Amino acid sequence: MLTNIHGIIIGGFQSYIGDECVHDYEGNIIQLTEPAKPGDREHKVNLSRAHGAHKIATFLRQHGADVEVVDYAFAWELEELKDFWKSRYSSKTLFLCISTVFRQSSLYLWQFVEWVREKYPHIHILGGTQSMDKILPFNLDWYCFGYGEYAMLELIKNLKDGTPNNMKYYQIGNKKIINAQEHYKAFPKKSMKISYEDRDFIKPWEILPMEWSRGCIFRCAFCTYPILGVRDDHSRDENDLYEEMIENYERWGTKYYALADETVNDYQEKLERYAKVIKKLPFKPRFGGYARGDIIVGRKKSWETYIELGFMNHFYGIESLHHPSAKAVGKGMDSGRLKDGLLEFKEYALQNHDFYAGHISLIAGLPNETLKTLDE
Repeated sequence: MLTNIHGIIIGGFQSYIGDECVHDYEGNIIQLTEPAKPGDREHKVNLSRAHGAHKIATFLRQHGADVEVVDYAFAWELEELKDFWKSRYSSKTLFLCISTVFRQSSLYLWQFVEWVREKYPHIHILGGTQSMDKILPFNLDWYCFGYGEYAMLELIKNLKDGTPNNMKYYQIGNKKIINAQEHYKAFPKKSMKISYEDRDFIKPWEILPMEWSRGCIFRCAFCTYPILGVRDDHSRDENDLYEEMIENYERWGTKYYALADETVNDYQEKLERYAKVIKKLPFKPRFGGYARGDIIVGRKKSWETYIELGFMNHFYGIESLHHPSAKAVGKGMDSGRLKDGLLEFKEYALQNHDFYAGHISLIAGLPNETLKTLDE
């Protein structure tokens, strides 16, 4: 158990290119762009909770640790971060962790990290991400990538006991890197629950992050996700899902979720199981997430299930509507059929639910794509 251990995880999505920095080979911070002006920073921060940070914090709390999460890292200025640390630091504080999905290159954030390193040299400074390149340019004691619950648990245990060399890691220069995907696998995982605390200040209107499963059944040619071609059931337990949703509704009034799954609509059986969970709730939730457009078109029996789930905010990874280009990356449905089918589903959705949003992502520069086909 991790009793008498306190830690802080800082996370958030950086959605603009201002306020960037990087560490050079000697560990010095190099400022790349000017920080946003005071009072303007909060307008340039993605309003998304730090999914991985809250996931890790929840898991470590289940093992006795006191872990708190600081969201919206890029809205914080340097002195605010320092003041927060001073107000929370105690003799039990063991670690500071930086968590990110895409990047964490805020000048104020990394100046704060260096300040902690200088003023509190006994604090372990950690980093977690899905893709190592997002944090490798920065100065940390330990780097962890992948689904990190078990890796972070073992790391904190060993740091507490003074036995960090017991960890399975590899080294690049003086950087100690833990590959959670290989040595501390957390997939498939039946419990993916996040529990928030009063000090997270959750508001009823927020769209909270959630997982239904880990891994993807597909192998698209361009994809760098580590868990591909999954063929067994990799979804979470229905009771675990119900407990998370009812807890968030009763404590915070939460009804809206953004699903982090690689492909939400992969298995019809999974969707039907979760639709039964939704029917037990005293409210009707709304979900958004990534959906394969060709599955939407080719599996009409799922349409009613989407309505039952409230899964009506779709992000379609179409990649190209030029058939030779789409086929080159593993998406072979005829483009005409795909376009007609998506429009048909849109009409169905608007007639049968009070909300629908569809977003399409395209990749410029695929094989066989030209400026003309892209423009069309």
